Amino acid sequence: MKKFILFAGVSLFPAAVMASIVNTALPVNFSVDASGGYSQRGVSSALKDTPRLGQYGFGISGGYETGPFIFGFCSDFRFINQYSTVKVLVGNTRGTRWNIVSPMAGFRYGAMAAKMDFQFLGNYNLSNKTADNADLSYGRPLGGRVAVYYVTPFSLLIGAYYEHVWFGSEKNSTKNEQVLSQRIGLWQSGLTASLDVF
Repeated sequence: MKKFILFAGVSLFPAAVMASIVNTALPVNFSVDASGGYSQRGVSSALKDTPRLGQYGFGISGGYETGPFIFGFCSDFRFINQYSTVKVLVGNTRGTRWNIVSPMAGFRYGAMAAKMDFQFLGNYNLSNKTADNADLSYGRPLGGRVAVYYVTPFSLLIGAYYEHVWFGSEKNSTKNEQVLSQRIGLWQSGLTASLDVF
């Protein structure tokens, strides 16, 4: 009797077939990422205030490799802390941001590598409530990140990045989502590391 194994909880394959698939090198890449750096958020041109922030987080990325290039998707979650003085008219901009999924492209040549993504999903959620005890978040993001890396011999990539995202809507938990007449920008730059899992 042939042995069968369960694959992804859906299909049954002969063990010999699965062994052949596993032993075949597929042109795919999957990595886990971490980053942290300095950040600023532009509140409005009227207030002329740009709170100083710090962002740190983690994520995953994966894609199809063809030659030195890779095309795929990435996702990350980050924490945002405010280090400048909190002003009454602006409030505390501490919060979290989840970039749900973004198309990603990159390349690797020798000991150098680079990745870039285009962000258009997810929200920037503030941790502190408003004066009327409501939750506040910003949505409709539009922007991206660029990172350059040095490739170490241990499948670990170490480098630097720059990211700039503009948010086009504001959502108060007690009100409907409102489209902003002027997008709120959030940029960051810092250090990043990426570990190739396979």
